[in-house]
Amino acid sequence: MYMNDGLQNQYILNVLKGKWNATPEPFLDPNQLSSDGTVNIGAVSVSKDGKWVAYNIPIGGLMRVISLEDPDKSLEAVLPNLAEHGAEFVGWSPDSTIMVFIQVVGLREYRGYTLYTVSGPERGTWSEYLLPEDQTAAYSVWAPDSELLAINSGKKIHILTRQGEIVRELELNVLETENHQGLIRVPVWSGQGLFV
Repeated sequence: MYMNDGLQNQYILNVLKGKWNATPEPFLDPNQLSSDGTVNIGAVSVSKDGKWVAYNIPIGGLMRVISLEDPDKSLEAVLPNLAEHGAEFVGWSPDSTIMVFIQVVGLREYRGYTLYTVSGPERGTWSEYLLPEDQTAAYSVWAPDSELLAINSGKKIHILTRQGEIVRELELNVLETENHQGLIRVPVWSGQGLFV
């Protein structure tokens, strides 16, 4: 939960440990990120296994991943493409090993995705997938086994490996009428991850 006593520029992220009625404890204070307290953070997200907390500073490309089990495993990286374009955090792979960011250019123009690996043999590596100029990023959904990522760009579904390599693009016939421009919304995977 976010709390502010009215004296801080930014809200402080607090956590409840143990029970829902526990006393909130400060966890992340964006006011400490700069001397004047004007730097805020992007979205904060806890991994699906509850072992990691990640956040990014949207402008500048700084990304931090905090290990809740072992602070020595925490990561901090400046991803060059995020520093240039800015980004918003999207989410975690089901196995909690890969984070996905969406790249932002200008005012809410979503241009592509960055995948960052936080654990396993590829720890600390990243890859990116940029969309063609006439498309914009919308939704992304992981297959249940975390091996494939489906990205919706409005008119196509792009299927990527966990390393960020494109394996298939599905261009679908979308119904358009005089008063309605057809779009593809959120892709959905089958339970076994065989179909999207």
